[in-house]
Amino acid sequence: MNKLILILPLMLILFVGCNDTADENVVAENGTVAQVSDAKMAADFDLIDINGEHVKLSDYKGKVVILDFWATWCPPCKKALPHLQEISSEYPGNGIKVIGVSVDRDGWDVVRPFMAEKNFDFTVVLGGEEIVKAYGGINSIPTTFIIGPDGVIGEKFVGYKDKSEYLDAANKLMH
Repeated sequence: MNKLILILPLMLILFVGCNDTADENVVAENGTVAQVSDAKMAADFDLIDINGEHVKLSDYKGKVVILDFWATWCPPCKKALPHLQEISSEYPGNGIKVIGVSVDRDGWDVVRPFMAEKNFDFTVVLGGEEIVKAYGGINSIPTTFIIGPDGVIGEKFVGYKDKSEYLDAANKLMH
């Protein structure tokens, strides 16, 4: 019985894992799910990118930030990441910043070669428990937050999304 109690939560995490479903809600300050109209400020962070540079969300105030939690082993993530690369390339100084937060447990050992193989050059940082908690707990990946120029979360997507969905959400937040 005790083994079952320990195994059940692990099985739940494995089954929830990657997710292709949609979710148009954002995480409220008390950890519950709220509609976009009740959106909260995105949590600031200071993480190290693939080049060893500090990346802070607050450095991009005034821009729309597409903040995507992903992993190299996740099929829906692999399908969505090329869209994020295209957005990053098409809007380099035009008000949209793409930041990928890899939640790979093997860290840079798997992320660096993956990024090089795919020719992705958008900003990527490694995410740990702290940033996952700051964004309300990430239960499925990809999970993508569209953050307005004012730092308020305008949209949260869970699962694969098409490039146009990211851009539509970003354009709604641009002033």
